[in-house]
Amino acid sequence: MGAGGAAAEGPKVTLVGYSNFVRHNPRSDKFGVEKFHHIEFWCADATNTFKRFQHGLGMTLVAKSDHSTGNSKYCSYVLQSNDLVFTFTAPYSRKCYAEAENCVEPLPDYDQQQAFDFVCTHGLAARAIGIYVSDAEDAYNVSVANGAKGVRSPTMVEDGEGGAAVVSEVALYGDVVLRYISGKWQVNKVESIVVLGL
Repeated sequence: MGAGGAAAEGPKVTLVGYSNFVRHNPRSDKFGVEKFHHIEFWCADATNTFKRFQHGLGMTLVAKSDHSTGNSKYCSYVLQSNDLVFTFTAPYSRKCYAEAENCVEPLPDYDQQQAFDFVCTHGLAARAIGIYVSDAEDAYNVSVANGAKGVRSPTMVEDGEGGAAVVSEVALYGDVVLRYISGKWQVNKVESIVVLGL
């Protein structure tokens, strides 16, 4: 309020509604962020954990990577409910991986020891917060140039059905990473569900 209780005049603000709102702040927006993508939880038993969340929250299993898909290094299960996507990933035993023949590794740089250490330290915990961006390589480069610590340089991931995406990661806090995703990926015909491990 101004002097004498009169309302101070300011710039006119026009409400455009949620569906027409476009956020843009040239002082803080360094790259294009489209929307939230997923949360990946690392745990000791992904099968049991995903089933408990699936039952408790009524979410649908939309993708998996495990022994049945040829992955003997780790397993990942993806649950979805509308725009909410949870991934549960757990490493298999080193013996299981060592004895596997023709192991399909969706991400060859997945580090079992890092996963074991994470689970021993935190138990079931969020490992990655996924953000869908216009260009994951650009987001990574801009983040690192502005002081972020790079964890995964931009990596092309393909789904085998013509879809591809770029995934990159920077440190967020502690052992948690911020994962940038761009591109199109088909998982059971659900567009844009790109999760490491699938």
